[in-house]
Amino acid sequence: MDIIGICGSPRKQATEYVLKNALNTLEDEGYETEFFTVRGKDLSPCKHCDYCLKKKECINKDDMYTLYDLLPKAKGI
Repeated sequence: MDIIGICGSPRKQATEYVLKNALNTLEDEGYETEFFTVRGKDLSPCKHCDYCLKKKECINKDDMYTLYDLLPKAKGI
């Protein structure tokens, strides 16, 4: 994957539309893209527990793991 677009809006409105339009334009130019939205996801705030520093993963087992898997594959965000 070349580019990942991350939409931080909880609503399906303008931000998502503009981001998807940008990703479509990049696809037309030959880039492989992936879209990730926070809308409808189970996301927990950071607890500042330092678990990630010790275990190299988050203590919150939520939908962020989908994004965590995508990020190392992306050449651009």
